[in-house]
Amino acid sequence: MGQTLLMDEHQLQADIRQLFPDGVAVHYSPRCPADAELHAEELAYTRDMVDKRLLEFTHGRHCARQAMQALDIHPEPVRKRPDRSPAWPVGLVGTITHTGDHAAAAVAVSKQFVSLGMDMEKSEPLETETINLIVRPDEHSANDGVHAKLLFSIKEAIYKCIHPVVHTYVDFQEMEVDLSGPKGCFGAIPHTNNFDAGLIASLQGRYQIADGLIISCAWMGAKG
Repeated sequence: MGQTLLMDEHQLQADIRQLFPDGVAVHYSPRCPADAELHAEELAYTRDMVDKRLLEFTHGRHCARQAMQALDIHPEPVRKRPDRSPAWPVGLVGTITHTGDHAAAAVAVSKQFVSLGMDMEKSEPLETETINLIVRPDEHSANDGVHAKLLFSIKEAIYKCIHPVVHTYVDFQEMEVDLSGPKGCFGAIPHTNNFDAGLIASLQGRYQIADGLIISCAWMGAKG
């Protein structure tokens, strides 16, 4: 059983890595290692955290440092902005996600990428009463909770990717998922006047559903 779990872990690591383009380092972890530690600067953000949130925070930062090491970059603290989003070290962009015991992080250099976004969700149907909050009428598909959960995950990845660029909150109804491209790929179509839609015209994304998880990855490449 342990060997199978290890194989699944390595496979998911490879799967997530392939969802992102070259130049992005990824680390996936199925559970928080017992030896995972926080930098002193990161500990300052944990004083009021309940145990569950502290474990998630520690696990995510652990994944972030492993991803930095994969880029041959000395691991540095990932601080927290006032809006609770990660504040990446100068010269880096990244994203952190967790669901249940799982966590993952992706990191790249800012000379290659403007921003990254990633989301993991358990591939269980979205609750019926939540679908209309997440899914736009033009995205709706016969109250399909499974498809709605996919759209939820993709929109979370899109939001994480665009937030460092647009610097404003974007509601689920203000973002349309474009699935018209190749299978497993997505784009973003904003429906809001709160920012210039051209800012995210370069956003690209891929998703995968495997081993009970939905994994959605988005990125914006740096110009020229």
